[in-house]
Amino acid sequence: MAKRKPKNHYGEGSIFYSNVKQKWMAQINVGKDENGKVIRKSVTADTQEEVKAKLDELKLSIYTGKFVNANTITFSQLIELIHLYRLLYLK
Repeated sequence: MAKRKPKNHYGEGSIFYSNVKQKWMAQINVGKDENGKVIRKSVTADTQEEVKAKLDELKLSIYTGKFVNANTITFSQLIELIHLYRLLYLK
């Protein structure tokens, strides 16, 4: 009997192949909305290695607080982020 891959721990995300999209996908839980429904963020790529790298980048941005949920950001926070982006990257 073939050995099964160990199950991921909570917060690590999932990587799978989508037959519908013909691409590798990764999903991670970002949080819950006001009704208690789980909010997931998804990334896609052509290879499993690429989607793993994208998932690692997404996890890093979530854990360091740089991830911005488009449903909860205020207009003033958006303006602040745009201003910060311009200062850092458009010199």
